[in-house]
Amino acid sequence: QTTYNLFNACLKHKIPLVSISSDHIFDGEKGMYKENDQPTPIGAYAISKYLGEKIVTVGPKNAVLRTSFIKTFPLAAAFEDKYFAGDTADIIAADIVLAVKHGLTGIWNIGGKRVSIYDIAKKINQAVTKMKLKDHPINKVGLRYLKDVSLDTKKWNIFKKTHS
Repeated sequence: QTTYNLFNACLKHKIPLVSISSDHIFDGEKGMYKENDQPTPIGAYAISKYLGEKIVTVGPKNAVLRTSFIKTFPLAAAFEDKYFAGDTADIIAADIVLAVKHGLTGIWNIGGKRVSIYDIAKKINQAVTKMKLKDHPINKVGLRYLKDVSLDTKKWNIFKKTHS
């Protein structure tokens, strides 16, 4: 509902809308998802993000920025076999500012290289140790992990090199 209301307000005032989406709109089966790959959301959060993308992209001057970031990591261990193309919050925030500054439109995958959650968590918290998905207790109740939601960020990284 919020995205829909923002979309209508921006449309009314002829203001471009930039929406921050998530790598979790994909099911994590293959990784390195491109901007034009068909999302396969699992769960309420992922579905709400995907539906938000569908609303925002109706406007030709609007942008969807798919990304992922970690600001803090207070846990003792992080997955060494769960992947994404995110980074720390400060780096992703600067990327979002760059995208907005240049008035990007359409869907963009914003982030860095494919890395494990452990790789980024270690940058934030040196005490973090490695953990495997199969060892996590949640496996005992049968919930599904999104193993590899990494985004193909080639298009973004080319843009970033030429516009930073």
